[in-house]
Amino acid sequence: MPYYICGNGACPTAGQAFSMTSAGQTYCPQCFTAGSLAAAPTPVVAPTSQTRTIATSNAMDAVGKDAAEVESLIAKWDLNTVSDNEAKKTKDYLYTLGAKSKRIDREGPVTNGNKVVTHGKFRLQFGTKTYAGVWIKVNEILDAAVIRRAFAESVVAGRYVEVYLG
Repeated sequence: MPYYICGNGACPTAGQAFSMTSAGQTYCPQCFTAGSLAAAPTPVVAPTSQTRTIATSNAMDAVGKDAAEVESLIAKWDLNTVSDNEAKKTKDYLYTLGAKSKRIDREGPVTNGNKVVTHGKFRLQFGTKTYAGVWIKVNEILDAAVIRRAFAESVVAGRYVEVYLG
């Protein structure tokens, strides 16, 4: 669908691009000024962060009485990207709640059949219990809030959740 800008300075569109479905129309549909339309570039819409539950992944422990602390730990997540080099690291504690036994840690990479790193794998653990896990697509700028929601989805689903651009 083509986009246009009205050249009439008094137009309610205030110079903002808008789309029209009427082919060949020569007047502005907002201010009705004839011959005032100029073609404008079509806006680029960025892909959005998506999530999906990985049904074949390891099962998680039920949260139970630890629910409030799990939510507090998830709220600490503030990263919006993971590089393929970062994804290769393992066993470091990114976020902790009090003792290191309550943590989100990097579990290492997820690779494809050609051993190419595709995702970083993160796990939320309290001692030996794993309450949530997320696979984050490498080298994509995502939204930290979407990653936090993916951790929460993982708690509910009891499985790892993947985060990627869709």
